[in-house]
Amino acid sequence: MSIAPSWLQASHVGSQYQTLAADGFKAEEAMGGVRPVLKGSADEMRAQFAGLEESLAALYPPPSDAVLTQDGTREGIKYRVYTPRRQGDMAPEGQLPVGVFFHGGGFVLGDLDTEDGLCRAIAENVNAVLVKSPTLVMAHPWLWNGVAVRTAATRHGVPRGTLRARLNGAQPQRTAHDDQQRLTANQEEHLKQWILRQEALGYAPTHAQVRAIASSVLKQQGDHKPLGKKWSSHFVERHLAVKTKLGRRTDWKRINAATPDNIRHLFNLYETVSWIPPRRRYNADEGGIMEGQGINGLVIGSSQENPNTVPVKTINARTWTSIVECISALGVALNPLVIFKAKSIQEQWFKKDFLAKHPGWHVTFSENGWTSNDIAVEWLGKVFLPQTQPEDPADGRLLIVDGHGSHTSDEFMTMCYLNNVHLLFFPAHTSHVLQPLDLGCFSSLKTAYRRLIGEHTALTDTTKVGKANFLEFYAKAREIGLRKENVQSGWKATGLYPKSVAKPLNSRWVVVAKRPAIPLRVTSDISTPKRGGDVVKLFAEKSGSPTSRLSIRKAAAALDKVAMEVILRDREIERLRVQLAQAKPAKRRKIVQDPNERFASLAQILAQANREPQQRVRKARNAVQEVIIVEGESSSESEEEPALARRSARNRRPTKYSGGALALAVARKVRLRHTALSQDAIKCVVAFNPVVFHTGNVPEQYSSQHTAFKENKENTPVIDLETLTSFYNLCNLKTDDADYFVGLDQASHQLFPPLYIVTCGLDPLRDDGKVLAESMESRGVPVRRDHYDGLPHCFWVVPTLPESVEFLKNAIQGVTWVMDKITSVHLTHPIIMPATVTILYPNDADADYDLDYYVKHHMPLLGKLWGTKGLKSWTATKYAPDADGSPHPYAFGCSIAWETADAIKAAFSGPEAGKVMADVAKFSNKQPIMLFGKQLAES
Repeated sequence: MSIAPSWLQASHVGSQYQTLAADGFKAEEAMGGVRPVLKGSADEMRAQFAGLEESLAALYPPPSDAVLTQDGTREGIKYRVYTPRRQGDMAPEGQLPVGVFFHGGGFVLGDLDTEDGLCRAIAENVNAVLVKSPTLVMAHPWLWNGVAVRTAATRHGVPRGTLRARLNGAQPQRTAHDDQQRLTANQEEHLKQWILRQEALGYAPTHAQVRAIASSVLKQQGDHKPLGKKWSSHFVERHLAVKTKLGRRTDWKRINAATPDNIRHLFNLYETVSWIPPRRRYNADEGGIMEGQGINGLVIGSSQENPNTVPVKTINARTWTSIVECISALGVALNPLVIFKAKSIQEQWFKKDFLAKHPGWHVTFSENGWTSNDIAVEWLGKVFLPQTQPEDPADGRLLIVDGHGSHTSDEFMTMCYLNNVHLLFFPAHTSHVLQPLDLGCFSSLKTAYRRLIGEHTALTDTTKVGKANFLEFYAKAREIGLRKENVQSGWKATGLYPKSVAKPLNSRWVVVAKRPAIPLRVTSDISTPKRGGDVVKLFAEKSGSPTSRLSIRKAAAALDKVAMEVILRDREIERLRVQLAQAKPAKRRKIVQDPNERFASLAQILAQANREPQQRVRKARNAVQEVIIVEGESSSESEEEPALARRSARNRRPTKYSGGALALAVARKVRLRHTALSQDAIKCVVAFNPVVFHTGNVPEQYSSQHTAFKENKENTPVIDLETLTSFYNLCNLKTDDADYFVGLDQASHQLFPPLYIVTCGLDPLRDDGKVLAESMESRGVPVRRDHYDGLPHCFWVVPTLPESVEFLKNAIQGVTWVMDKITSVHLTHPIIMPATVTILYPNDADADYDLDYYVKHHMPLLGKLWGTKGLKSWTATKYAPDADGSPHPYAFGCSIAWETADAIKAAFSGPEAGKVMADVAKFSNKQPIMLFGKQLAES
């Protein structure tokens, strides 16, 4: 039996869903019945929308006899889950609601690798970007696919009796005998979580330690019988989340430092310099080698002597020599700098043929054989800068190093700044996870060197290596260890190129605690009430109501939890007591400053002293780059969806941002010369309902002008202040971050290109756009603003509203106006206008709708009406249901390419534009619900 969809609409994300229809209904018809007028006041429109919701809720109540509801909150957003009430083997008669809400923004959790997509595109190959498509966000349309138990069992290969028993509450065999175990299921669950936490901290317990904790729990309950020999092994078998592994002793500093937070922090910083091409990205590090250290290995000897080991003569020289190596992301290794432990350089160290073969090598000395501040500066000036000099001196270079003191000296960092070398520092003690030289080169290089030492020893009968032989052996080993494929594999293993934060996060050296699972129900046969199972048994025959039984189970679970926590705390107290007894008086410790932050502050000081140093001025390109950003309050609908470029020296969860804020923020970064583009690369900005200020930080000078956060705090359709704030909280945005909230940086407003901005009266963001437009206009920036009083945020997603038609006409005129302000547009690439249509449909083979409607009808219409306007090409992709036949939205995506900016202008200004943009499918009770915009979220 299939279930046809019904429609839900939430006035804002923070409210409970209201049922709009029971049998297929168009949102534009429901909201269009109100017919809000363009001149209506905010109070009038609020009342009309509120009345609409109340009347529809009364007209179409949820089918309470057929479904169960459960309310909850996730990430600050309220939701309601509907599940069917079973009727025997069949799903219920009736319908289940489908949740859909609008927000017009694009605040959707994404993947870290998708961040800064727009800045990457602008900085590399794209000459013009046009993005315009308001977004609808929807929940997954199907919460239940009603089928008979017999059909479901056959489809998934499960015995019908087993499936029916599970639906009636039967437990699987693995958990059916929990009541016969020494520890209750809850106690074992807490013990498992403790094991996972200890592993995450770098102190994974042994079998004996786990066994000792379990014995302590039993003794506290009065059970003094010893555990069985194989109890710990059986415990591991019962819990798939844990297993026996070989423990490797690792420096505690490395374990503590290699955390997901530190890794994401580095990748956030790395993203800010992603405009630097891979050929100009370098990793440098210092490695050390003992001149006479060989390598152990298999040898052939007498079978009559010791059968396992045999001594082999070797050179035992302990002279330490350091080498500074540097590699690029494309696999190129620079000439090295060799640092000998000596007081001066001796001529006899160098063979004549070696000098002829390696004229580009550099050699120096120090008292301990390690680098120093002076040596680091010498390497930078004589090795790195000359060998990496770009054709255009203004082109940036990226040098990634560890935070050694020689790399953070004022002289080293100043020389980098003056030569346009961007420094990025690895977090302390993370080179074993993040440094390409460590993961791809040094190990094989040292192995090759030691093998050469062994061969030398066999031939010369332990003659000393000496400096001359060391250089010869190292040069040969370097040809093996620093091969192009080794260098590239090192960059790939760290995820720095090609960029993939998943690489280091999945490293075996990065330990992440797993989320706890839901504890299982506990039963037991013990007669004394010393654990949760005893409580359940004691009251089993005295409580008949479901509420009483639930209360007893909760009390039992709480008792088990408390008992386990007491044991774990006792052991922790004992461990701390031992540590305290052995602890020595703490030494004074210097606070270690983040070298990345130090470099940024030093650059700021130098910039103040010399506003425009010659080395920082980017020369004009031969090919003129023209960039047009036209953004709605949405993200691009293409697969390579651009997201707001971030300076991000913070670790925040990956997100994609609203289009208006994205366009303004990127324009600001370019105008402030924070990217590789020329200052005039962005010619204009279009922003619909943009985010300009954080809800918690509107500057005092705007307090009289910006009142929307108070006036539109509550009861606003589509989005209210609580919802808006929840979006910011999801992104972990700081209230004073001008990189996101461009209204805070008034000094940059005069730098902006011509601006077209749209605001709505019944919107918390109403005054964000208003204040920004007035600020820029007062500073001489050409500004055009359209305001729709009394209408909610992103109201134009409902195409049949007369005001939506008015908006479309005005938007076309606004885009035309702002593009007319561009004095010259020279395009070498087509402008891409991405668009995606998502169709929701019931999983019913008898439905009488055409799934290919848009491919067959809309795209030919687009080609016919715009083909003469400079439309170059269009492509369409159709996404079928999942391979296993499970239902999900049928989606169709298209990309439209234009030949010139004039073609875009002509197409959008023509009378046929409205018909193309507003075309919708024909609806009936069984036809799909079609939504403009990409499917951004699923339950």
